[in-house]
Amino acid sequence: KLRTQTQYIANSKHNMSFAELLGPRLLKDAGTVSTEDATRGKACLLYFSAHWCPPCRGFTPALAKAYSEYVKPKEPPKFIETNFCTKVEYTTWLSMEWPSKPTDPAAIEIVFISSDNDAQSFEDYYGSMPWLALPYDAAERETLGDKFGVDGIPSLVLLDADCNRLCAETDLRGLVMKFGSTVFPFSDGSIAAAEAQQLAKQTEAITKLADGSVPMEITRGSDGHLVSLSSLLDEVEHVLLLLSDGDVSDATYSGIDKCITTVNETTAGARSKRIELVYLGWSLYNEQSDHTPLSADKLRLLTISPELKETIEAAAGGAQVPGVIMIGREDGTCTLDGKCTEGEVRLVCNSLGAIMEHGASAYPWSVSALAKAKAVAAARTEALKAAQVNLTFLKGEKAVLRRPDGSVVSFDEAISSLKEEAVVGLYFSAHWCGPCRGFTPKLAECYNALQAEGRPFEIVFVSSDRDEAAFAEYHNSMPWLALPYEERALKADLSSLFSVQGIPTLLLLSKNGTLITEDGREAVSYGAEYFPWDTEALERGAAEATDKARKAQESAKKAEEETVSSQQAAAVPVLRRMRGCIGSVEVDAAGQAWAEGATIKFDTFSTVGAREALKTEGVCYYEVTVEGTDGIAQLGFGMKSFTGAGEDAYSGEGAGDDSVSWAVDGARQLLWHNGTTDSWACTWAKGDVVGFAANVTTGQLAVSKNGSWTESACGVVFTDEAIKSGVFPLLTAGSYQVQVRMDKTNWKYGPPPPEVYAPFPVEAKA
Repeated sequence: KLRTQTQYIANSKHNMSFAELLGPRLLKDAGTVSTEDATRGKACLLYFSAHWCPPCRGFTPALAKAYSEYVKPKEPPKFIETNFCTKVEYTTWLSMEWPSKPTDPAAIEIVFISSDNDAQSFEDYYGSMPWLALPYDAAERETLGDKFGVDGIPSLVLLDADCNRLCAETDLRGLVMKFGSTVFPFSDGSIAAAEAQQLAKQTEAITKLADGSVPMEITRGSDGHLVSLSSLLDEVEHVLLLLSDGDVSDATYSGIDKCITTVNETTAGARSKRIELVYLGWSLYNEQSDHTPLSADKLRLLTISPELKETIEAAAGGAQVPGVIMIGREDGTCTLDGKCTEGEVRLVCNSLGAIMEHGASAYPWSVSALAKAKAVAAARTEALKAAQVNLTFLKGEKAVLRRPDGSVVSFDEAISSLKEEAVVGLYFSAHWCGPCRGFTPKLAECYNALQAEGRPFEIVFVSSDRDEAAFAEYHNSMPWLALPYEERALKADLSSLFSVQGIPTLLLLSKNGTLITEDGREAVSYGAEYFPWDTEALERGAAEATDKARKAQESAKKAEEETVSSQQAAAVPVLRRMRGCIGSVEVDAAGQAWAEGATIKFDTFSTVGAREALKTEGVCYYEVTVEGTDGIAQLGFGMKSFTGAGEDAYSGEGAGDDSVSWAVDGARQLLWHNGTTDSWACTWAKGDVVGFAANVTTGQLAVSKNGSWTESACGVVFTDEAIKSGVFPLLTAGSYQVQVRMDKTNWKYGPPPPEVYAPFPVEAKA
């Protein structure tokens, strides 16, 4: 339905005004303007976004920077003739149409369409934007997303002055991130000019790197010997600059090492290797990151000057970390009289994703090489599709599958011998994936139940683990078979064939290879009694699951009400769900449980608060014992103005995701406030007791771990004048369990001594 609507919008001529589409008034700065006046004769870029969405918060500053630069009065660009125009002819470049008047108003406006959960969040978020916005209470806000087929945020929709959609198949967000202001107003000419301008900058920057105009002193070996980039280009076919963040836990680094090693195993002529990798210490991902172990056996440059960093960014067309720039010198030419010229240095590849996806076989990852690799992959997928019959695509190179104990079994014995009515599941999963670890035990329960009944059901685990050791450890905990880890190419082809976009994914197929369902997780959730999950069984399971969910929601709501009533009867501050759906969190705080420690089990991302515990002076203190750490947690305090997201509504925003709350996160080692994060070198494990103290008088928040206010990055973590308005305990988490103690008679450690706050000035934390 959404695709149909989108196609209609994109291809129809509406001659509709923006006043008709968006309503009569729009927000601008602190007031409102007439929609008709603000958009007359202009195109509009509808920006669908929300503050609770991390990718939106990441993209909004980039869009704001680009838009602000675009609307700033400027002279038409002046170009100097050069010899590097390859993608756009020089004469075409000069003949493009540019504004005749430097002060012409912008030809395009941006209008923010909010998906925030409440008006306050919308107002806080819109305050950071320099463009127009649809009022939060406008009726049109609820329908525009469906009208244009927006199924995810952040999203940009471009409309001409008559509200006809333009560039419907273009990644407008990607253009902004790649080209910034130069791509506005998204005309064919502006896009071509942006591409040409970036190409010019890239070529100039690569030339400066290659000829040493911008020095690069690269260290080789342990003795500190320095080499130049130019000399490396003479030694090998290509030099790959690896922009690194020192994250030793990121498997990208071992993956690129393995890929480079594989390429170099096939040497070229007299060269000892084909490609040389240079490790660049670009940034540090967090406080635990360290360039030393990752760069120890590599050519490296760990201190990068601002000039060099700027040049490398220009050469890469923007820097992503981790990221790559691979350059190589073209073959030179010689005239008949013996005069030779050196070949030019060219950018070959700046896509780490392409290298990781296609591997060594696609070297040198140029446009033509990647096109060839994609064609080969497509051919493999077609061949795999043909081998889907009788599931023979699981044979792989050795025609064996792995048992949980590490032994192997032949494909014929494991699969071909199954009964004709058998169902075989392909389980795409990995141990590093939290949702996978949560689903695997449920799948095992269903599998074991069917095996005990002698039902013909088998599963083959298709691993996305980062190395064979992790795969083996994870598979050893499963009761079913697995594709051998070395069958990486087959794993990639199966993912491509079935368009697996995320994990965990469970596909259910019949023995003859026919796909039963792509959503095996839902089928299994209905229970083993619905096996073999044919159409009739799935329909029955869906209906009964809906009825169970309704009853479970009613039961959860009743339990919530009873817990709240019990706390109110005891005249204690009430711990209650403030954000999240009914049943998303279970609070056991009835009766004596509140005093001894209320147990809070967070299922999906939810927020619990104790608004009645609001402190407007002195210290607000509570303790948490960590009881389950499979998910994430943002625990801290909120101001009185922190509100729920609407009754029983899911919210992606919790403690620390707005300007009126603060949170610490021992799961991801982060500090949260106003939707932004800072690194925090403290981790929580099961059994840890974490103390939270808000000194309302001084405007400071402090945290302890197992009674210590000075170790493990504990002590004062936030200093903010806003805290002086008063705060209350606020806990947000998902797949996490804690015990909360607010009664001082049951505190294990208690509030900090006054000197914990003393050294810190009372000023707002950025």
